[in-house]
Parts: sequence; C-alpha cells; structure tokens
Amino acid sequence: MTAAGLPSKDDILAHLQECGRATKNEMARAFGLKGDERATFKRLLRELEAEGSLIKDAKYLMTNYHLPPVMVLKAARLDDDGDLYAQPGEDRPSGLPWPANLSIRVRPSRDKRKSPGLQDRFLARVTPLEHPDYEASVIKILPCFETRPVVGVFHRGLVQPTDRRDRNTAYRLESDDALADDLQENELLVIEPLPVPHRYGAPLARIKQRLGLEGSIASISTVSIVERQIPTVFSDEALAQAEAAKAPRLAGREDLRALPLVTIDGADARDFDDAVFAEPIPSGGHRLVIAIADVAAYVTHNSALDRQARERGNSCYFPDQVVPMLPEALSNGWCSLVPDEERGCLAVEVRIDDQGRKLSHRFVRGLMRSHARLTYHQVEEVIEGDASDSDALPLIQNLLSAYEALDQERHRRQTLELEVSERQVLLSDDRQSILDIGLRERLKAHKIIEEFMILANVCAAETLEDKGYACAYRIHDAPDPARLDALREMLKGLQVSLAKGVALAPQDFNRVLAQVEDSPYQETINEAILRSQSQARYSTHNIGHFGLNLERYAHFTSPIRRYSDLTIHRALIDALGLGMDGANLSLGDLERICDTVSFTERRAIEAERAAMDRYLAAFHSQQVGQYFDVQLRSVTKHGLFVRIRSSGAEGLLPFSQLPDDRYEVDPVAQVAVGRDSGLTLGVGDLLRVELIEAKPMQGGLLFAYREQLETGVSAAQLRHGFAKVRERSRAIAKQGKRQGRSATARSKRRRLR
Repeated sequence: MTAAGLPSKDDILAHLQECGRATKNEMARAFGLKGDERATFKRLLRELEAEGSLIKDAKYLMTNYHLPPVMVLKAARLDDDGDLYAQPGEDRPSGLPWPANLSIRVRPSRDKRKSPGLQDRFLARVTPLEHPDYEASVIKILPCFETRPVVGVFHRGLVQPTDRRDRNTAYRLESDDALADDLQENELLVIEPLPVPHRYGAPLARIKQRLGLEGSIASISTVSIVERQIPTVFSDEALAQAEAAKAPRLAGREDLRALPLVTIDGADARDFDDAVFAEPIPSGGHRLVIAIADVAAYVTHNSALDRQARERGNSCYFPDQVVPMLPEALSNGWCSLVPDEERGCLAVEVRIDDQGRKLSHRFVRGLMRSHARLTYHQVEEVIEGDASDSDALPLIQNLLSAYEALDQERHRRQTLELEVSERQVLLSDDRQSILDIGLRERLKAHKIIEEFMILANVCAAETLEDKGYACAYRIHDAPDPARLDALREMLKGLQVSLAKGVALAPQDFNRVLAQVEDSPYQETINEAILRSQSQARYSTHNIGHFGLNLERYAHFTSPIRRYSDLTIHRALIDALGLGMDGANLSLGDLERICDTVSFTERRAIEAERAAMDRYLAAFHSQQVGQYFDVQLRSVTKHGLFVRIRSSGAEGLLPFSQLPDDRYEVDPVAQVAVGRDSGLTLGVGDLLRVELIEAKPMQGGLLFAYREQLETGVSAAQLRHGFAKVRERSRAIAKQGKRQGRSATARSKRRRLR
C-alpha cells in the first residue's frame, strides 16, 4: 500500500490476479477506500488500463493475462518432452485479442476420451500457475470443425501430415474427390479437413492442391508456408496501389542526395531498406546518419496495402524464396534503396562522443541517392586490409571508427553476449538440389550494421516517448525463474555457478559464458542460456530490453519487412510534423497491432525453422548408413537429441539405439545413465553415431549409437565437473535396479500362488 493508504499498481494487479475479476466498486471495498480516495483509485485504474495491464470486459476489470476458470481451448503444439500446450479456442467477448505470451499446459489424462489431438477444440478447467502460465484439465472434447489447410504425404491410402506437431493424425480422402485421380504413393498434398466429427476413426479431408512427389527440394519452403497459413497472394486492390507508386519529390524533404550514404547487405539480398554514413567530428566524436526507406509515403494507414501488410506482419525468408510483406513493386522497387536512384527516406542524424555515448539526434524526412551497394564480404575485405584500393576505403574506415566507439558503449552497458550459429543453405542455380549446408560466417561488417541499427531504434523510442506518443516498444523481459533454476542445475555439473536470490543482469550470464569459452561445451551453454531467456515481443507497455540492456527500444529500421517498424515511422512523421501521412494511433489500437505482429513474427520463425529442418534432412537423406561425429544437445524422456557438428543438423538418438540397457534420465542435470553398464551420457558429450533414417518432409533424422569419443584435455577437465551429478544419477540407477529386482521377485511369487 502507498503512504496515503491507497493500493499501489502492483497491489491492484496482484488482487485481480488472485480473484480473477472484479468491478471498480468491489475493488474499492476490498481495499477499504472511501471518499476522495476512491477518485484517486479510479485514476490509477484508468492508468493501468491505458498501459495495457488491465482490460475491461463488460462491467468487470481483469488483468490482461486473466483467463476464465472454464473455457474452450485448442490444442496447439507439443514441446520436445511431448507435453501438450493449448491456446484459447474462441475470441474474448470484448473483442480484444488474448495476450501473445500465454502458456497453457494441458494436464495428461489416462482417459482417451479426454486426450485431445493437435488442433482439437475442448472444454477445459483452467488453473493459474506462475504468471502468465496456466494449466488446463480437459472436461470434454468438442466436435472438430477445423478447416485449416494441412500438408501431408499420401501413403497407403491415408494422408500423413508433414508437420511433426500433427504426427498422431492421419486423414482419409473423400471417395469422390476429383483431384484424387491417379494419386501416386508418397505424393505431397494440401488437404482441407472436412467439418464432420472424427472422434472415432480417421478424419475425412478433401484435396486442395497437389504439390508433386515427396523429395522435391522446390516444395520444402512451400510446405512450411502452407502449414503455418502464411498469406502469399495480394489482393488486386493492393497490387494496383503498389503499381501506381511514383518517384518521390523533393518538396517537404531535406536534400540528402549529396551525402555518400551506402547500403551494406548480403550478396544475395534483393531489397535494401537501410543506408549508412559516418564521419568524424572535428571537436571529437562522430556524426552518423542512418537512412531508412520511406515506406509510409506509399503504404498509407488503413489502405488496402496497409491491411495486407498488417495481416502478414512481416516478411518470411527461406533459402529459395521470400514471402514479402509488401508487393515486389515496392519491396524491390520504390522502397528499396538501390544505388544511383533517388529514393524517399526517413533518416536520423546522431552525434556520439569518442566512447560511443549519444550526444544528440534528430529525425528528418529526406530525398537520398545511395552512392554504392556494398556486401558484407566487400566491407570485411577493406577492414582486413585485403582491398586497400577500394573506392569505398575512406567511407568504410569512418564507419569502422564509429562502430568501435559504439562497441565501447555496448561493453560498458554489458549486453548479453550470446554467440549462436546460423545455418546457411547453398542451392544449385536451378534451385533443384542442395549443394551444401554450413554455418554462416559472422563478420565485423555485420556488427557495424547491427550497432548502427540499434542506435537508430533507441533514438526512435526516445523521440516518441518525449513527444508523449504511444509506441510499439520492442520489449524483452528478464528470464523466468523456473527456467533459471533448470539452468543452474545444468551449470552446477560443470562447476559453474549462477547467482541465486538476486535479480540477474546480462553480465551475470556473460561471466558464465567466459568460463566455458573455447571449450567443447561453449555452444551448448550458449544455447542453454538462450533457452532460459524470455521471448522478445512488441508491447505499448515498456519494460525495457533485457538482452540489449536498454531502457527504451523500438523497431524502426525495417519497414519494408516488419509492420511494427511502419507504425513507428507513421508515429514519428505525425509527432515531428514531417507530413500528412503519419498516424497517431490510440493505445488500444496499437496494443492490438503489437499482439498481431508478435504472433506473425513467431509464425514466421516457426516456418523458417521448419523449412531449415527439412533442408537438413533432405541434404542428409543421401547419407543414410554413414557415420557422423555429433554433440549431445539435450536429454529427454524420449531419447537424446544430438547435432551433427559439420552441418548443424539435429536428430534423435532413441534409447532403443543405445547399448542394450535400461537408462535412467535426470532431466534437470541433463544426464542419462545405464543401470547395468554405467554408461553415462550428458549434454555436451561428443559421440559417433550412424544415420539410420532421414525423413525430409518431416524434417527428422534418426541415429544409432556407435561410440563415445575422446574429447581432449580441456573437455576432460570440464567432464570432471559432471562427477557429482553423475554420482547422483548412478545412485538413482542403482536404486531403480534394486526396485526392479524386487518387483520381479514379487511377480514370480504371484505367479506361483
């Protein structure tokens, strides 16, 4: 409670979280408020509602995370441990979207009539856990009338979905389906489940599209796109608006055409939405200009183009194609900063000192001309001194000098320094075969652009906040305590400590990373720390960005491919009086957009990840029977997940393919121990395995154990750190073995009786 006897905002939220929902008067009585206190209390409620922490449903107030005690849910996904998670299966009565970060775990049931399959709708009793997590108990399965498209492989008269989330479902085709003529075994199909109950027997479906035989490289991305229901076709009205776009005029813009701005992108990039420039300041420090394509000039609020862009939320990138947020006439045309052509831009000029601290910034709406289209490798060659005759040498040296100053500031504020490898697929010219898959090289040129973009994003958030405008912040919460406890147990085995009982900061994780640097466990620990982090998302309620250690952060730099950035551009244009095509959205409208783009971002990530798994499985499908050196990534009740070191492909090493034994699993310490053999396998171990199965369309690889590899001195030292954990695991195994013998003896006595 506050000093005046009024509840704090946290008190209000805690009360609502406990009671579920209440009217304003009920809450005032609960806190014992009278007279003038009630007026102040109602003001606090209005502020919480404006911040998005509270919502009003009819006459009741509830937290933005509140779920009713009984509701309809839809089975949405299975995690790596086989646990089922659901999402709300119906809209809120208020029409507001459900929060983007809800986690609803479905409690397993022994009753098959209460065991939903993926996409099934069911009535459930919902219990709140650690905010914002819930647990659901199934009351009854509801008739399924799901009509989402499903991609599957036709095999022995049934269609088996390619999505591993639907692996327990198979569909029968309509007997009179005209598209079913001459179907071939292992043909890829897009089907539409029919709206008939299918609680008993395989559900019925109709063919919507035939994609060709399984194994076609060209179909891999298409399968992932259809599975996630990513829109691919623009309306005629949206296409017409894009085609009608014209060259920008100088009127109302600042002339930046003489400024030697350059774009720096990958060699295969097709659109260029940012350009950069830097120069030293005579008095010390640097002047930077970050120019971003002026998408808001062509995609006006609530136009057909705008509605289609909002539906997509973002562009999706695959090795062989891009599903753009905007039509090609804009994304590769008027909104792409191609060299030597005039383009409209929204630019921020920033001045920093020699230590990278920001001194000032200002936004302008400009007309620019890119002076060069550079690639990351070209810039890296100049930085490394391999291209000293380059015309861009002075410009790149200035960019490098400004980056080094910004890097000092980055280290000073201690951002989370995770190094996670990104895989790269190399296709043949006709895109019909995979030539190679490897890890993408991370260059200093990449870091230069990243730091410039982060700086511009900070400037955008600060400007909108200073002007009192609602902002779609990019937020990243501190890690969840439960995940941190699991991480601590894993690290304990390596004799690495992570502080407990205090609010952790990024530097605490950096100290852990420093302890395992250059060890065989470095990549494993990087990914374990990454998994312990919260998911970044968009929100009008600013809680800062934990990973970047920034108080104010918004996405401003990619309006071609992210709708969130387009909303920031419009808000800046309106707030700074830079034109008539800006927009000042209400907090409620902007929060709905934040929920939408948080969802579409996750959808794109899932589609891109599923496609990469399929490319990897297809690449290795010709290598069944070969041996690979792998690293153990995680230990689950289903088996061991391992990663091929050369390509980064992951697959399952089931317990049935380990030496014959009964294995006890310690999921916290991430160790599996054989009861009889004592074979102990833990995260980070290096193994030699045989690839025994590859399923390209399911993105699955299956391995068999062959031997445990020698890991070298540094790894042996780290392995010694597992001693206590493995002793505990062996004790568990011995206890289980004794219990097993006792059970066998009792069983024999029962049979004799």
